[in-house]
Amino acid sequence: MKTKNIIIQALLLLSLSVFANSNDQQTSNTKNKSYGGLELGYLSEQAFFAHITSWRSVKPWFDFGMGIGVRYNSYWGKTLIPVFLDLKAGIPDKKLSPYLSAKAGYALGGGVLVSPKFGLSIKNTNNKAINFGLGYEMQQTGNSYYSQRIENSVLLSVGLTW
Repeated sequence: MKTKNIIIQALLLLSLSVFANSNDQQTSNTKNKSYGGLELGYLSEQAFFAHITSWRSVKPWFDFGMGIGVRYNSYWGKTLIPVFLDLKAGIPDKKLSPYLSAKAGYALGGGVLVSPKFGLSIKNTNNKAINFGLGYEMQQTGNSYYSQRIENSVLLSVGLTW
């Protein structure tokens, strides 16, 4: 129960920081822009996920973020809570912008997470975007000697950034 409360509090804090920072996006200085996003996806290991992430632009073409999510594997019937860092590089200020993303973190109830991805971001005039991604995910789904399993999956995702 204590772990569940910590997870809920972390999700609330992260979502508040995403919405609080979304106003920075209207500034003309791309370097200090903050923005948030929601991503939904499917993995080839019969798993589905939802991630919420908050990014901060370090350079006009490079963003650093952190996020939390939920991952459910329908085959194994297992739910994981991934907490991760996300590095993202792309072409700024274009309507169609390709990007590369790399997530690394740890899933509560599982273990290590690594996920590189290539994607395409389609932006509108308000700096909001729809994102499509294709990538790979390596997720450790057990953390004991007898239940350790590594899932290697192809990842398909769609998301919104604001």
